[in-house]
Amino acid sequence: MLCGLALGFATQLFAASPCQRPLMVGWDTWPPYHFKNEKGQMQGLAVEVLVELARRADCPLQFVQMPWKRTLSELSAGKVDLAMEVLKTPERERLIRFSWAYRPSSVHFFARKNEGRWSFNTLADLSKLGRVALGVSRGDSFGAVLDQWLIAPPPNVSLDIAPTMEINLRKLQHGRVDLVLGDLFAT
Repeated sequence: MLCGLALGFATQLFAASPCQRPLMVGWDTWPPYHFKNEKGQMQGLAVEVLVELARRADCPLQFVQMPWKRTLSELSAGKVDLAMEVLKTPERERLIRFSWAYRPSSVHFFARKNEGRWSFNTLADLSKLGRVALGVSRGDSFGAVLDQWLIAPPPNVSLDIAPTMEINLRKLQHGRVDLVLGDLFAT
């Protein structure tokens, strides 16, 4: 599934000139898009895009690390001005303004290596594979089709919602979930 990822802007940001103060950027670790390198400096594709945009607009940035769900909440409340890599959903569009998408996102199901049982091409095919424990991260969106499917998955699919992708991947590694849903590069 391909979808565009964009920058999310607090609605209040457009009420006044955004460069009268540093723009607060909420973020959570999500390599290769945004993370701190070994020197403690912000790095990643989304960081590079945002830093260049801010440089061209002569707007200083202040990065504030927080859990993803809190980033979205603070963005909606106007306590942070920007968030990187926000998937546009109807619910989020009611609270957040979005930039144009600057890169495609590719969402995939991940399984342990050599688990041929999980070979499928469609969500309908997944429904035919027997019991499935699916790991998803709390607060993540995977696009309209998958988000809708996750609201009422087929009876054979049980959702295991974890606070972070890292925890989902550990569960997958230890066989506590069969599949994990996530972004191709970040996962």
